[in-house]
Order: sequence, then C-alpha cells, then structure tokens
Amino acid sequence: MFSKAEFPPLPGRTQRGLKSSPKTPRSEASRLAAKKQRRYVTSLNDLPDELIVEILDYLPGIDLQHFQLLTLANLSLTNRRLNRIVSERLYATFDSFFCTPYPFVRTASCNTGLASQVKSVSFRYGPNAHEDRPVYSPSISDKQTIKYGLKRLNIPDWKNFASDCNQVGAEQEHIYATLLLYTPNVTTLSIDDGALEYKIPDWLKILRHIVSGQGFGRGHRFEHLKSIRVDLQYLKLRHLAPILRLQSMRKVTLIGLVEWGNSKEDKPESLRRLLPAGSSQVEDLCLQESYLDAEVFGVLVSSIKKLRSFQYRSTDARFVVNGHGSADYWGDSDKQGFERYDEEDARNRYGK
Repeated sequence: MFSKAEFPPLPGRTQRGLKSSPKTPRSEASRLAAKKQRRYVTSLNDLPDELIVEILDYLPGIDLQHFQLLTLANLSLTNRRLNRIVSERLYATFDSFFCTPYPFVRTASCNTGLASQVKSVSFRYGPNAHEDRPVYSPSISDKQTIKYGLKRLNIPDWKNFASDCNQVGAEQEHIYATLLLYTPNVTTLSIDDGALEYKIPDWLKILRHIVSGQGFGRGHRFEHLKSIRVDLQYLKLRHLAPILRLQSMRKVTLIGLVEWGNSKEDKPESLRRLLPAGSSQVEDLCLQESYLDAEVFGVLVSSIKKLRSFQYRSTDARFVVNGHGSADYWGDSDKQGFERYDEEDARNRYGK
C-alpha cells in the first residue's frame, strides 16, 4: 500500500467549490473505465515505420547464428503495411545456403518490385554443392513463368536459356546466372566457384557482354554492383577480366587465383589486351591464397586506375587441383574441346 503521507488524496470537487455531478451507476462506470483502458493498448501496427525498422534490425533474415527468415516471412503476411516494411528486409539477401534458387528466380521474374529489393547475392555451385537438398521439380506453371520472363528480357538465345533453367536437376550455376538478370540493384556478390568441366560460368558470360558494351537483351547493366568475392577453382585472370573492368566495381576479393604466365592466353602481353592500363575503377583489391607471376602481377596492378587498398597473401598451395596443374586444366586453346576466353572469342554459348 502507498503511504498517505507520500501520496495524499486529491481534494474533493466540493472542496474546490465545484458543483458535484450526479453519481454514475457502477456498471456504467466499469464500462467507461474499461473503454478508457483499452484506448491505451498498442500493437506493433500502431508503431511508426521508423521504430518498426529499428526493431527489425534485431531480426536478421539471413544469419547463421540468428536465423530469422521465417519470423520475417510471418510478419510480412500480417497486413499490407507490415508487408511493405518487412519485404525490403525479407528479399534484401539471397544466399544459396538457405534458399532454393528456382522458386526465388520464379518470384523475381514475375515480380520486378521484389526483385529490385535484392541487394546481396551469395551462391555456391559445382560438384557436391547443396547435394543434401531435395531437387526442386518445376511445375508447368513454373516453366511458363521462367520462359515468359526470359522472353521479355529478349536475351540472346532465350529459348535455350529457359530450357536449361527448366530441366529437373538443372545446373544450378545457370539458375544463379538467371537470378542475376532480375536483380538490377544488387551491390554485393559472393561466389564459391565450382569445378565446371571446360566451361565458363554463365554469370561471367553475362558480365562480359555488359562490359563489352553489347548488353544482354533488355537486362540491366549491373550499375550498382560495387563488391564481389570469388573463391576460385579453375578460373583464370583472363576469365575474370570483365569483373575488373565493370565501371561500378570498387572492391574485388579473389581467393585461390593462380597465374604462372606460361600458356599463350596467360602471358602478360595477352592479359594486357584484356586489362589495359587504367581500365579498372577498382579501389580495393584483395588476393588471398593466390600466386601470380611477377609480370602478370604488374599487368593486374597497372590496370587499376586508383588503387586505395591492397592485400596479397601469396601461396602456391592451390596450384595442384584434383591431381592436375590448374594451368593445364584449360589446355591449349587450339585443341578441340577447350574453350578460349578473350575478346576474339565468339564461340561461347549465348554469345552469338
């Protein structure tokens, strides 16, 4: 109980010289009190947008330790207002560790508003990548959605592109490349490059078309892509040149790049044609677990116009890959079955 000395009773209405009002019946007074009390009960929907956004900071969608993607999804289904606020967080990141790519591509192809909210994309492909995940079997409706979406983009050879996506158990690298076609505001890419036998990944082919000025149908030009991280298997510097020459790119992290400068396409003079001096706008370059020949290293650094930050951890541990020297993987470009990759190459699929 409170002490009367600390909390003296308020003076009565008669003491203040006010006219007393007639007594309210007990039932009516209880009803009015309950109504007055309910007036001050608030819910999440009563909070301003700014405060809800602050609360959402404690609910990371894609996070290994604090996975809250399902919580965000449930919030987005509550009402239209919360859907509008939460969807920006719900679709901000795609990570193949958490998300099956095909349904995400299907949604992105038919809802450009949601696709435009994707800011970060991370994926892994190649042998054994996500092998514990059930294979998604697209329905007829799914296939039509993918087909019509790629047709609207008017990309080169869109029919084959769509057919490759719609195959059961399709190469996931191809589906990830398709996803990138629908994410115009992506700013960050993180890629674990898998061992694709004698094949340049499609996401690199798309970037090469963009950098060359040809474009890729009606697709966007990655104007907002500023950072990329690639954990390499067999890709070489000549394959990665489009990344360095993308005008919006500011930070490049390459893990496991091995350049001996021995083969014809990997010699410094050949690489210099792909990476002319001052042609790259990259400001932050990080080479981890890599080894570069001194002359090749010089070509790479001289291609960057304004290098502000640089890290290089040299090792030749990745030279031997699957029992074969990585320099031998691509072999002699004059031999049948090996794919060349430079500005004179017009034989890559979807590159006609």
